[in-house]
Amino acid sequence: ADGYKEVPENMKFYSVYPSKGSYASIIGIGEDKAFVGGTQGAMTYDKLLENGKELDLNALYNENKHFKSLDELSQKVEFKNEHPMQDEATRKEFEGKESAGTMAHARSQVYQQINEFVGKPINTKDYIWDNVKWDDGLDDWTVNY
Repeated sequence: ADGYKEVPENMKFYSVYPSKGSYASIIGIGEDKAFVGGTQGAMTYDKLLENGKELDLNALYNENKHFKSLDELSQKVEFKNEHPMQDEATRKEFEGKESAGTMAHARSQVYQQINEFVGKPINTKDYIWDNVKWDDGLDDWTVNY
């Protein structure tokens, strides 16, 4: 992801897929800080901060290093030079299972089912909850935490 102006020195930007809304989800990674947010076009870093968040990487690590799933989560991050939607099979899978609208609706329904089954709200303080994974069509699902 290029085209952003007046960015912190040594910060490199990447597009994130799947996007989390009707905008481009991006992440900027520098030596000591990161940016996460969304944009609909190239702009200055200060403008990006209006729709995103700057994070201190040391503080972020220290706040989350106790999570057992941190290593597993780091293994799921993949850097590529090509847009994943250029591959037709990937695009079709995304459209059927992981579009932002489909995932938001499905995640809300699945989490509600988990709440009802367990009898209390899910624990988001001590666990990182993953997106719903569709095992076979849209009938069977798995959630990792």
